[in-house]
Amino acid sequence: MELPRLGPPEWLGRPMKRRMRAIGTAGLVFVILIAAQLVPARAQQMDEDGSELAEAYDKAFQELFEDPSDLDKSFRFAELAVRRGNFEGAISALERMLLLNPDLPRVRLELGVLYFRLGSFQLARSYLTRVRTAENVPNEVLGRVEVFLAQIESNLKRSKFSGSIFVGVRRQTNANAGPSTTSVLASGLQATLGDQFTKKLDSNGFITANIRHAFDLLNQDGDVWESGATVFASEQRKQKQLDLVFLEVNTGPRIAIFNTALDGASIRPFVTASIVYLQDSHYMDGYGGGFNVVLPINERARITLNIDGKRKIFHNDSDHPTASGQTGWEGNVSLGTAISTSPAHQIAITLRGTAQTSRDNFNAFRQYQITVASTRLIPLGVLPDPMSVNLSVTQAYKPFNAPNPAVDPNRKRADSNTRLSILTSIPVSSAVTIVGNVQRVLNGSNLPNFEYQNTIVSLGTSVRF
Repeated sequence: MELPRLGPPEWLGRPMKRRMRAIGTAGLVFVILIAAQLVPARAQQMDEDGSELAEAYDKAFQELFEDPSDLDKSFRFAELAVRRGNFEGAISALERMLLLNPDLPRVRLELGVLYFRLGSFQLARSYLTRVRTAENVPNEVLGRVEVFLAQIESNLKRSKFSGSIFVGVRRQTNANAGPSTTSVLASGLQATLGDQFTKKLDSNGFITANIRHAFDLLNQDGDVWESGATVFASEQRKQKQLDLVFLEVNTGPRIAIFNTALDGASIRPFVTASIVYLQDSHYMDGYGGGFNVVLPINERARITLNIDGKRKIFHNDSDHPTASGQTGWEGNVSLGTAISTSPAHQIAITLRGTAQTSRDNFNAFRQYQITVASTRLIPLGVLPDPMSVNLSVTQAYKPFNAPNPAVDPNRKRADSNTRLSILTSIPVSSAVTIVGNVQRVLNGSNLPNFEYQNTIVSLGTSVRF
């Protein structure tokens, strides 16, 4: 006798797959269209501006050639040379001005800035220091000098550390992701779930730290060797089986690409390793690698691409006797675009695909995900920086490779997950920010065992260094 199937497979079957593929395709087309629109527009603008700039540059050069002692003409030529990217020509014109009149702090400032942009930090510091010690220098000029001198001192340090620590508390209405109903499946038959497995309200404290180290490779392109570490630890008030410690490290060079076409574009190949402790037991190890590409299209938009793979090794213990069945490979691909519609508003769209293999094939899955986020800056007046409010929606579809005999031997699991988030960041100083977050998670499934809802509220403080 064939057992009746529970749940709503109609909306998670082929129609849902088609919808998710349509969403993914639409998002990808959106990213491509944005790039296609921005690049030609930028190229056209560059052509128009470049023609006018070249004409003005040639005229200024001719005027300077006819009267090299005219300081105004020299300064005008230097300005146009900088706009054309001819820093060496601008430096020559400005240094000639100092030969004619050494008492020109504004010219020394511009020379210091130009040498800074060329990466000649020692020369830049020499010019800027003389500006700082000169007499009758306007406060506006001194302010710029101090900013550049501070940056030069930082850049002259080949080894730089930075990072942040975030400490907070979180409350969840369904901390253990328990199913929405007590009527579930066991070996394909209807069963009643025990109370210990139903949804549990709980709270926890957590701390996360991100540390970055950059080692300057001392070339003209500004390439660096980046290493990073992320540590996350949380302790539940009641659901101790969810106590978690996670550590991940990565390292690899960040290399500038397309220097003449896309200022700030880079690629970073990396290797990574991670370890997870769950309920005070060694739960998982991981190792792998990948690469990250950042492509700024213009000052308003950028595209990022991430591709990585990792071997994940799970360990059995008394609390997790079948964990090793999840051991396998995980691969991820994500493509995102961020567009600033105004100085105070940004929209970001990210497409992500994941493939997971495992020893037990019913643990293997694919996941297709799209996230749309909007971030707005709101000045508060009394604070040094504006408050930011981020609204995001994530939709994911996650089909598994094979049925789980313990749940339903005849049906492959397929989940559809929706996550809504509101995140607010309030800076109380240049280094300290208060962060609040409210999330609503809705997980639908063709198997009732995996349907659940959860509301998450968290509040914490971030400290940057």
